[in-house]
Amino acid sequence: EASTGMKRRLNLARALIKEAEIYLLDEPTNGVDIETKIKIYEIMEELSQKGETIILASHDVSEIEKTDRIIVLKKGKVVADKKTEEILKKTTKENEERLLELIK
Repeated sequence: EASTGMKRRLNLARALIKEAEIYLLDEPTNGVDIETKIKIYEIMEELSQKGETIILASHDVSEIEKTDRIIVLKKGKVVADKKTEEILKKTTKENEERLLELIK
């Protein structure tokens, strides 16, 4: 059976073959090695530069920092919707804890 990382790479390859305008990626780098993670980030950047939309579900702060906008959902409801730079520039320990609470 294929490893988690291999399954992630195969699923991403399947998604990219279709050349969609919108890509929905759920934890795309979870369980992959660092080289694959970097390649996935490069691919996401290329897609973004082409004007395609990437909707990324992630709990990884390093991935979230690469986005243009953060939308936080709690029980299916939007509890925050701001540009990433707005959230990050206001990030303090207190705000970080509050954001983590919203996610839980």
